[in-house]
Amino acid sequence: MIAMVISFFLSHNASALELSLNSPGQVEINEEFSVLISADSDENFDVKIFVHKSESDKIPSSDYISEIYSEDKESWSNPWYYLQEVFPEKTEYKIKVTESPGNQQICLRLRKSSVRDSGFEQICQEIKITGEEQTQEEQTPVEEEIQEEKETVHEEEIEIDLSDASEEIKPLSTNSNENEKILLNSKQSQDQDEPQVLKTKQGKNRTWIIYAFTSFCVVLIILLALRKL
Repeated sequence: MIAMVISFFLSHNASALELSLNSPGQVEINEEFSVLISADSDENFDVKIFVHKSESDKIPSSDYISEIYSEDKESWSNPWYYLQEVFPEKTEYKIKVTESPGNQQICLRLRKSSVRDSGFEQICQEIKITGEEQTQEEQTPVEEEIQEEKETVHEEEIEIDLSDASEEIKPLSTNSNENEKILLNSKQSQDQDEPQVLKTKQGKNRTWIIYAFTSFCVVLIILLALRKL
């Protein structure tokens, strides 16, 4: 049993990639710089290199503050998306930070091109960003397009959150229906508490007898009065 556990951990460690990310320790905002990457594998990998300002382990797209140069598109691209099947054929990449001066993190992610659902390997290190941010008026059309892509991805993440929240809210509508039922039942109980006068068949007969006797007496008195005249 112990031997099986040891062999499991050895095989897990053996399968993990050893990544290397060589980048400058300090860069200027909106100035491109090069990074070199390496890994102890000859397999094809998708590559994602990005600088972020997130304090969470789950880095949202809205916290990406860089762009990566895509040779296929011949333009700067949103680093949220992987460059597919580029490593190990390509090991040098151009990056540009567009906002948030200060001490941030630059990260490298490698994902197997053949099995993209298998997860990724990641390595991050600190990088210092200097300079001043561009205003929205100073942004180029390409930078504006990348910013719109980031906002679109961020909106998709938010929609997923609201759908989960909506599933949690559904039981509340059931409770409101139950409250309505309780209110209706209470109204019915109040109506039942009000006094109601019910007449039975015998009671009705007695009433008619009294009316008939009274009418007979009235007619008899009238006849007696007429005879005296």
